Amino acid sequence: MPHTEIIYPDGSRRLRQWAKGERPAYQWLRRAIAAEGQENAYIESLAYNVEDGLEVYGNEEGRLIELAANPTAMKQINWPEPPEGWARYDGHMGNQPMVQVFTTPEELQAARKLRQWSPVVGPVLVMTGFGGTDEMGEYTDKEINPEDLGAMVPA
Repeated sequence: MPHTEIIYPDGSRRLRQWAKGERPAYQWLRRAIAAEGQENAYIESLAYNVEDGLEVYGNEEGRLIELAANPTAMKQINWPEPPEGWARYDGHMGNQPMVQVFTTPEELQAARKLRQWSPVVGPVLVMTGFGGTDEMGEYTDKEINPEDLGAMVPA
């Protein structure tokens, strides 16, 4: 059965079951990954696997508005491990700058050699078991926008 799971940075989760043939509409996705105080958020695709029916979305503005890192979600979606490892990770934002400006080809080459890492931040939405798209790229499931995001489950 298709379901969505919203994973919050504090480790809490919301689960919602969906009827076969239905999927969340874009507006629902925006509400699901919105941070506290945000009515809606712009969504960013973090992972997509057609064969497994897996879609993962995060808050595109998360780093800009300084949302907390979400190690629970990062581990669940197999995000690359931080340089110091999961056991020593303290929630830092990594060494991936928000904007890089290179003034010389040498600076660009030097930056390419760095191992840069960036965390997933804020609420993360994991969608599992939904239908794919047809040959025109349209979803095969009907998109709906229900009010509820799902039931909270213990961390």
